[in-house]
Amino acid sequence: EQHLDKMGQRATDTSALAFQDVKVPAKNRLGEEGDGFKIAMMTLDRTRPGTAAGAVGVARAAFDYALTKGYDVIVVMAGNNKDTPEEIPLLLDPIADDRADFVQGSRFLNPAAGFGDMPLYRKLATRAHPLLFSMVARRRVTESTNGFRSIRTSVLRDPRLGLRKNWLDGYDLEPFLYLRVIQLGYRTTEVPVTKIYPPRQFGQTKMKPITGWWQMLRPMAYVATGRWRRAR
Repeated sequence: EQHLDKMGQRATDTSALAFQDVKVPAKNRLGEEGDGFKIAMMTLDRTRPGTAAGAVGVARAAFDYALTKGYDVIVVMAGNNKDTPEEIPLLLDPIADDRADFVQGSRFLNPAAGFGDMPLYRKLATRAHPLLFSMVARRRVTESTNGFRSIRTSVLRDPRLGLRKNWLDGYDLEPFLYLRVIQLGYRTTEVPVTKIYPPRQFGQTKMKPITGWWQMLRPMAYVATGRWRRAR
């Protein structure tokens, strides 16, 4: 057993367990053989909104940790194996070369990229969102929903970003941060990356219809109308 020391969610004990030469009688098996991961994911359906909010809290804690430690750059990526860690240098190079302060990974700039078992509605939504985002930002972008990105920590120290808002407790945070970075005149660029969705039976997203979608659209509505300044 290996206990994992986490930055957040310490009330939940997380450990790695290894079973060797363990046999379970067939009568004690839940579901069909090979369905274990699917069953585990089904049990999380009711906790997904809370999990997403907790993940945002952990992301903010990671930002604070990096600022406290004096790091120069932060790289953000998904923890569900959809992103490719080997592509991190692509996100770092523009900052290292002093060509950008914020680098957004774009799956749509990679002509050879395959998206895996990506649901049709997600294909449509991830294409439509950048169009709306571009209109609000007044700058064309090809990607606005991918969390795979790098940020110069000096940007995060800018109080004008307005990240300390209670309503930024879910999927809102990523597009809002990108919008504000552009509005404040920081240098941004996009680089081609890979985004692979797992097979449907393994679970593809924690996002809930309606509420999750609204969280992705709300930052653009609030920024376009200026309401983000008044919202707490």
